[in-house]
Amino acid sequence: MRVHSRYRRRLTDHAVGGRAVEIRAFSPDVHVALAGSVELAMELGVASDEILDSDEKVDASFLD
Repeated sequence: MRVHSRYRRRLTDHAVGGRAVEIRAFSPDVHVALAGSVELAMELGVASDEILDSDEKVDASFLD
């Protein structure tokens, strides 16, 4: 849970100045939301191997 708390704290800090990225991450357009989610995760310091930024990573996460 420590990792989750760290990301949550960064998200809170980020929300003050980075609303555009956050808005894209939660867009109703799935393509915009996926790209925005990847961008937001990168800005928050999520390790690149934990970011679902390819079809292969998404399939492995949800189908395996």
